Formats: sequence, structure tokens, C-alpha cells
Amino acid sequence: MIRSPFAVRSISFVIAACSAALLVSSSAFADKPAPAPSGTPAPKPKFPMPAKEFGERVEKRLHNLHDRVERRLAKRNAPDDAKKKARDAYTALATKVRAAAAKATADGTVTTDEAKSVRKLFRQARRAAHARHSKKSKG
Repeated sequence: MIRSPFAVRSISFVIAACSAALLVSSSAFADKPAPAPSGTPAPKPKFPMPAKEFGERVEKRLHNLHDRVERRLAKRNAPDDAKKKARDAYTALATKVRAAAAKATADGTVTTDEAKSVRKLFRQARRAAHARHSKKSKG
């Protein structure tokens, strides 16, 4: 089979370009470190902590919980009575947590034990919600 010199050059150019691109891309990935996980972990709190900082952390956590509840209600297109029930449960939890946080911050600093009592309320609420919505409790 007779090939024109132009066809041979074109094919050899394409092969050379592809192999060069492959060589460059593989060496570029070999030098890169593994990507960092998305999001950075929150810094660990140091106690005793100033009351203002602790209050900000509690409010941030309550805000994140509220956003998560609202997103899930919207995603599942929940009926109005379910939305009201979920919002009432959130309000009750937020009231309890804010009262515990106010008690912990009354003296101006928060110790580890005081912070643990507030965190315990969050955990109890989460466990109660899991128990309410588990398959075992419905069956």
C-alpha cells in the first residue's frame, strides 16, 4: 500500500503529540501531593474558655443545626404539620441549650465540666431524634 508523505507525517505527528501529552500529564500527577480533605477541622477548644467565645460556639452550633433541619425539611418536601413538629423540637432544644450555656457562662469563664454539660444536651437530643426516626421504633 502506497501512502503519501503528507499522510505519514500527519500520523507520526499525532502519535508524537499524544505520547508527549501523556508523558507530561503522568509526570505532573506523580509530583502532586494527595489532595487535602474538604473542609478544615475546627480547632479544639481550650479550657477554661472566655464566656463570650463559648457563647459564640454554642450559637454557631445551634445555627448549623437549624440550617440542617430546614434543608432536610425542604429536601423531603415535608407536610406543614411535620415542619411545625420539627421546628418546635428545635426550639425546645435551643431553649434548653441556651439556658445551660447561660448557666455555664454566668461567672465569665467556662470550664471543661460546664462545657460537657452543654454538649450532653446536644447528644441527648440527637439520640432522641435517632430513636424517634429509627426503623425499630416504627415497626
